[in-house]
Amino acid sequence: MLGSVHSSHCLFVSVRLFFFLLVPCFKCCALLILHQQLLMLN
Repeated sequence: MLGSVHSSHCLFVSVRLFFFLLVPCFKCCALLILHQQLLMLN
């Protein structure tokens, strides 16, 4: 019982950490793509 709770908590923490790292990368990529689109329009 305790082991399963610990593993699920570990998974939860790793998923949060993954999103915490992924979201800034995604935002950065989106900004770069937007910037390129704007340069193409001008």
